Amino acid sequence: MLKSYWEGGLQARTDSHYEIIIAQQLKFVKMKHPESTWRLAWGRTDHLSGATWQEDGIALFTPTFAFSPSQRYVVTLEAYLTGYLGSLELIAQSWDDLGEETLKELVGMFSLAVWDRESRKLYLGRDRSGCYTLYYTTQGSTRWASSCLKDLKPYHSAEIYLKYHAFRLLVAKEL
Repeated sequence: MLKSYWEGGLQARTDSHYEIIIAQQLKFVKMKHPESTWRLAWGRTDHLSGATWQEDGIALFTPTFAFSPSQRYVVTLEAYLTGYLGSLELIAQSWDDLGEETLKELVGMFSLAVWDRESRKLYLGRDRSGCYTLYYTTQGSTRWASSCLKDLKPYHSAEIYLKYHAFRLLVAKEL
């Protein structure tokens, strides 16, 4: 279970009783900004420019990211998490406490990336229902990931044409 965190005078917990109360108080705060999608590159990144944050092996191209309190983890996400105020900072703090188990505790729609600065591992995740997407591609020795497909278009080696009608039929058949 996530520990209790205080953010802006409101307590956020995974305890279902408190979660309902807080969700009612916050009216489902949605972390949605005009540039709410995130994009990152990892692998060989020394040749890249224009990153909002970069260190050896990773570069973030997003206006919203947070460091965990220990500075070990860097988190970026696109999310609609019920009952959480300041989702980005809470997830960064939770990652310090729980690590990968944080993903099991999240309730809502999200796609996220977490960079472990000590072990130099990248964790990519999304909600179980797939409401928020997660895309990735490779360009040479650099790998790219994003919450939005169009953000990866410049880095994909071939033009992608998706027949949405055929895709919808395939998904409906699989359900």
